[in-house]
Amino acid sequence: MHHPATKHTLDIFKRIYDKLPPLVPDEIKKEMKEKFDEAMEDGELTLEELEDIMITYGKKVWPYIQAFEKIYEVYKHELSEQLFHQRASQSLKEKYDFFKETGGSFHDLHSGAISIFFDHNERSELAALLVDLDNELRQHTYQAVLSHDRDEYEDKIDHYKELLEEAEEHFQALEKLIDSIEYKYFVEDIKDHLRAFEYSFSFLGPKIAINEIRGIKEYYEGRLDEVKYRI
Repeated sequence: MHHPATKHTLDIFKRIYDKLPPLVPDEIKKEMKEKFDEAMEDGELTLEELEDIMITYGKKVWPYIQAFEKIYEVYKHELSEQLFHQRASQSLKEKYDFFKETGGSFHDLHSGAISIFFDHNERSELAALLVDLDNELRQHTYQAVLSHDRDEYEDKIDHYKELLEEAEEHFQALEKLIDSIEYKYFVEDIKDHLRAFEYSFSFLGPKIAINEIRGIKEYYEGRLDEVKYRI
């Protein structure tokens, strides 16, 4: 029996695998499936061991997922409101249009910020409709990146691969810095920061901007110089 935290992380792993975008190499998909199946069978697997697996494969598929999400966001922005008006009931459309006249946006609707405007039945309809719209737009994006958007999609994959390679170089620099530091609390702080960065590439933590990663080594070197100066 897995620990609840481990089971939750396994659920994340499965969702990532089940929704992999196009062009992820078959070898990577095969390895992920094998690792997931092994993890499911291993009742002694620790959360840290599972996170290490997630980090390894999260990095492998991160460029593809990021590229897909960028194109999906464009279609979501362009088509969501149009599809909403085609699918929603008259009362739902009227209330949304009234809200929009007061300065609201479809983003507010999607975020749930205006749910107070609707009664119970309308909220139920809205929730189901937004899920259906998201699925439809993702399927539309899936087809698009395999056809007329394929060149753009592949360019974005290459772009995110380059960002990942750059991030890995910064991670290696941090690891070398750790080896040169004698202050234990400093080492633990850097390791925690490095782990947070790796979480962001494996969908286990919030997204982190590349600029934050670029400046992290200099940040710790500066702090280390301050400590040495005080001593």
